[in-house]
Amino acid sequence: RKCGDVSSLDMSTAVMSLGNCYRQCGELKESVRLLEEAVATMRSCYSSPHPRVASAIHLLAFAYKSSGQMEKATELFLESLEIKRKCSNVTLQSVSTTLIDVSCCYRDSGKLQESVPLLE
Repeated sequence: RKCGDVSSLDMSTAVMSLGNCYRQCGELKESVRLLEEAVATMRSCYSSPHPRVASAIHLLAFAYKSSGQMEKATELFLESLEIKRKCSNVTLQSVSTTLIDVSCCYRDSGKLQESVPLLE
């Protein structure tokens, strides 16, 4: 993981995509492993809040959600949301999607009192 090395960013994007494919195929342990690696690389390459870091964290949150680890998924979705809100070039649609995903995690955890306000 060398920061500033374009190939490391390209590789982490490829690893992120592969991790998401594993998630979609139900290979959740491998998905989490790959996405954790991608997130770590993205974090080391971007010193300030960056949309690519938020996207990697968002996909990792989905992997945890798919494996039934709602608390970890919620924590990561919230982190992704915080990063997106700090980035000036992130769309309202992206922020809204993450809010919905957080709300769904709360709902799936039986925390409706926390879920509903996010959708209002």
